[in-house]
Amino acid sequence: MRETRQDFCWLNGADGAQQAFHARAAAARDAVFGRRVFVRGVVEVSNYCRQNCHYCAMRRDNRDLTR
Repeated sequence: MRETRQDFCWLNGADGAQQAFHARAAAARDAVFGRRVFVRGVVEVSNYCRQNCHYCAMRRDNRDLTR
């Protein structure tokens, strides 16, 4: 079941809704991935990057990072 924007707004204030949401999310995760844990690591050689990923602190356009 896909969540809608209204579903997320409902979660914000209803008692028990957050726990119910987390339980549904855990069940969905287990159905897709099982109980396995995947670990991902990144080896950084420098803090210069040509990519511009918005989530990354080392992104190309981040002018606040001392290089």
